[in-house]
Amino acid sequence: MKKEACIICGKEVDGKPIVEDYFIKALRSIKKVFTSEVNRYKLVVCDNCMKTYEERKKRYDSSLKTLFILFALFFLMIVVLPLFSGRLPDPIAIFMAFIISLLLVVLVHLGYMPQIER
Repeated sequence: MKKEACIICGKEVDGKPIVEDYFIKALRSIKKVFTSEVNRYKLVVCDNCMKTYEERKKRYDSSLKTLFILFALFFLMIVVLPLFSGRLPDPIAIFMAFIISLLLVVLVHLGYMPQIER
């Protein structure tokens, strides 16, 4: 049986398990390349860290909403507005918007908080 480790404090404690979603699986597969100890721990949130977890999860969810709004604005400014003025969108502007969007996705996922299993 695997040991349980809290994702907030990092201690080996019992707690509520988290969902092993795409992000956790991707991190484990990257870790597998660099180390042999990949699935040593089952990730949980301990009772002492539950308030901190809820605050971080709320912050992560709100940043995802903000990211969606920024994507919509980028799409409108870069693609739709030039079409309304009778011009084609500039390929350089589309490329730069893609790079900025990719950077925003990476920055938002730095604060990633997975769901707790229900």
